[in-house]
Amino acid sequence: MTDLFGEPLYPHVDPPEGLPIAEFPGLETPLADYPVALAPYTVQPDPDVEIPRFRNQLYQGGEFLAGALWDLGGGADRLRQRSQELRLQFAIPLGGMDHVLAIRPYFRSEQLSGVTSTDLPGTLYDTGILLFNRNQWSERWSTTLLATPAVRSDFRTSRNAFRFLGLALVSWKKSPHWTWSAGVLYLDRSDLPVLPAAGFTWKPNSWWCVDATIPRPRISRRLWKEGGKAEGWCYLGGILGGNTYAVKRADKTTDEMTIRDLRVVLGYETIRPGNRGFSIEFGYAFSRQLEYEQQPAKVDFGDALLFQFAWQF
Repeated sequence: MTDLFGEPLYPHVDPPEGLPIAEFPGLETPLADYPVALAPYTVQPDPDVEIPRFRNQLYQGGEFLAGALWDLGGGADRLRQRSQELRLQFAIPLGGMDHVLAIRPYFRSEQLSGVTSTDLPGTLYDTGILLFNRNQWSERWSTTLLATPAVRSDFRTSRNAFRFLGLALVSWKKSPHWTWSAGVLYLDRSDLPVLPAAGFTWKPNSWWCVDATIPRPRISRRLWKEGGKAEGWCYLGGILGGNTYAVKRADKTTDEMTIRDLRVVLGYETIRPGNRGFSIEFGYAFSRQLEYEQQPAKVDFGDALLFQFAWQF
């Protein structure tokens, strides 16, 4: 399962083991007894060796994201959205690299335009600190905890601007290929305050991964791999988009505004050691809606095309 920012909820990957040379099956005579010198045997890297995602330091890297939604029309009004986000990540070992506290401060801005049927803030902001911890209690059982205190507003009011996102998840690894998870996701949104987080992950082999965990399912297929240096994946996923923000209306009153949509995305990502790589997504957004809380006003929008690019450095 991944978090709401597109990042994996299982960030730790053990470093690959060495590849010792044992013996050559079927070779009864020692190499030194052959009359003709043989060329030195070179061990080729295991093509399925996992890429280490962690760096051996406090700073784990950064990420920059940019995206846009283009309204296709068909609704009561049009809403165009553009966004930019910067994330930094740090890791503090809690007794060892098998048990770490990940800390990710972030800042996101989103520009809105095109709506004429109601007043709309030009820019929304979302900034906070994501705290993440996964603990492996046994070979089969693990827990995942995520907490994100944040401020979501137009920066023109502080009333009801503080929000809290939380996740508590218990996972049971039934076999090397199957993992079942169940928990709760607290979104602190006016429309969807709480959601169940449940489902399964199926990895039939190293080339496929089916993550059927609500609310962010995803099917991934590995396209290529260069040992432990890099690999490329394509994926098809579903996303619950939007959020609730504290805003100041045109008449100077404060209110809470919720933007909501559902998304289907097709993406490609490259993964490199140390949380480096990039990803690109194209998708389709539908069931798009804007709603105010204090002075009830609801606007439905048509479907939209979306694009997002992310660079991990």
